[in-house]
Amino acid sequence: MDDLPSEHQRMIRRHHREKKELQARIQSMKNSVPKSDKKKRKQLLLDVARLEAEMEQRHQQELERFQENFPDNSDLDSITEDLAKMDLENQPPRVSRAQKRREKRDWVGLGKVPGWEGKASSERRHRQKRGTLLGKGSSWAEK
Repeated sequence: MDDLPSEHQRMIRRHHREKKELQARIQSMKNSVPKSDKKKRKQLLLDVARLEAEMEQRHQQELERFQENFPDNSDLDSITEDLAKMDLENQPPRVSRAQKRREKRDWVGLGKVPGWEGKASSERRHRQKRGTLLGKGSSWAEK
């Protein structure tokens, strides 16, 4: 009984390896056919679809046979899958770097971060001191 999870893991790893090898084989087949030969290209696409479907079907049958031979393992798998889904659902949405930057810039611009004035506010203050801040009443804006 202790060997069941490892046997299942071996089968899953083998399936991943076979899928990876098939992808490499498909890629080499695609590279061997010139783009200008439309008939061969079309036939290649059909062959690729057939190979992928056969492999997927074979893997599905192997998993079903394994589940039939060892039905106790299926309950454990379904429970762990449900737990994994629950963990994913309870996580807050991930904030992108750009969004973090925008939020930081907004906080800095509003003066909420102590010690940070931000470049825009310091430039504005500098222009106000020099009297070069253009506005509605400025002679520069009218020209």
